Amino acid sequence: MQTPSAKKEKPKKATKPKATKEKKEYVYALEPLPEKTANNAPWESEHEVGMLLGAFIKTSGLTRVLDLGTYTGKTTDAMLQALPENGSIISVDIEDHRGETFKEICGFDTRIKYILGDSIETCKSLYGQKFDLIFVDTVHEWSYALPEFKAIELLINKGGVLAYHDSIKFEGIERLINYAKVFGYNAVTINTPAGNGLTFLQK
Repeated sequence: MQTPSAKKEKPKKATKPKATKEKKEYVYALEPLPEKTANNAPWESEHEVGMLLGAFIKTSGLTRVLDLGTYTGKTTDAMLQALPENGSIISVDIEDHRGETFKEICGFDTRIKYILGDSIETCKSLYGQKFDLIFVDTVHEWSYALPEFKAIELLINKGGVLAYHDSIKFEGIERLINYAKVFGYNAVTINTPAGNGLTFLQK
């Protein structure tokens, strides 16, 4: 007796995997890159970084700036000079390396407040305040950069910008930028004259 043939199953239609939307990071290079100027201190941002941040403050009409990592104060001063009369900047460093001229500026210009202290603890003490731009040039290790970032996030205005120096040169800061992108930040990285890198983050 012949048995009926087994019912053939229709092959399942292959489904196309859903594409995951990744945050893009744009890297812009200034070519050819000029050599690092000899008069720059080892931990000082390039002169062009201060000029760029100052131009950004002016063109965007920013009034509230937090500067983490004052060092000699050259970059801080460039941002300060770009601020309007009603603007203000808080500058923080764990050690005081300010030049005499910048110390004098901090003494008479009411728009600036200088704080000697740890950046994470200082950020925690500033909770409740909001800033349009936060420039970060402090400890470059991932173990410090991550908790610092979490403290900074509570201080940035909606639509505000975080600017990280040394985002190309130091692995810890590069890792922090990638971490921020996972959590919804858009990133634009500029290859600065000394090759250190400057990254702008905005949600």
